[in-house]
Amino acid sequence: MKKVTVILQARMSSSRLPGKVLVPINGTPLLARQLERIKRSKLVNQIVVATSTEASDDPIELLCQELRVECYRGSLHDVLDRFYQAASNYQSDVVVRLTGDCPLIDATIIDTAVYEHLNSKNQYTSNSILPDDPEHTFSYADGLDVEVLNFETLKYVWQNTTESYYREHVTSYIRTHSEEFAIGYLHHQPSLAHYRLTVDQPEDMTLIERVFKHFDQENPDFGYLDVINYLEQHPELSAINAKHNIYIEQSHD
Repeated sequence: MKKVTVILQARMSSSRLPGKVLVPINGTPLLARQLERIKRSKLVNQIVVATSTEASDDPIELLCQELRVECYRGSLHDVLDRFYQAASNYQSDVVVRLTGDCPLIDATIIDTAVYEHLNSKNQYTSNSILPDDPEHTFSYADGLDVEVLNFETLKYVWQNTTESYYREHVTSYIRTHSEEFAIGYLHHQPSLAHYRLTVDQPEDMTLIERVFKHFDQENPDFGYLDVINYLEQHPELSAINAKHNIYIEQSHD
């Protein structure tokens, strides 16, 4: 059996919302919210939070200790090295890459991506497609992003890329050199691209807080489709951060 490890990238030094990963949402840190949802996965064997060795990220390690989640600390700027070293340290065969700004990530989406990856010959499988990709349009809401790759694929990229952009953005080399890899794409019908469920702007945090406040009372085990149904019933909520949705912006060019 292949060991499947979620590696969740998180740091306190976000440029637009510093410290966002530990901002309390109805009393619970955003990162803890996300980890709780990831733990529902049936195909993931281990979860590791990959943060930096900077002192500013000490609170992330402390939270991981409280939650009994593994934490690996590496380079702040060479994120590819941090990610690779974490995967190597925990002897991963298959790695699920997540980022710490997606508190509404759904374990069913993670498992769908992992299942597709394990049952294909893909080296990389994702539901997150760049908006300028001419062949594959983004059809999941931003914030439901999942990337799955073989450890050997990660190792190849780590060994063969030196450009700072590729070192900072872990899977960017695979995306821009797609002809070199066997890639699988996951699509959602109907498209959810007009929803923005990530946290990168103050308006994003406002929306996320409203969503959790509703479901904490109504259905704590809610899934992504519950969120979509809720937003469909309350379009004024989606409007809170709609101006930051790059997929909507692109359609207006």
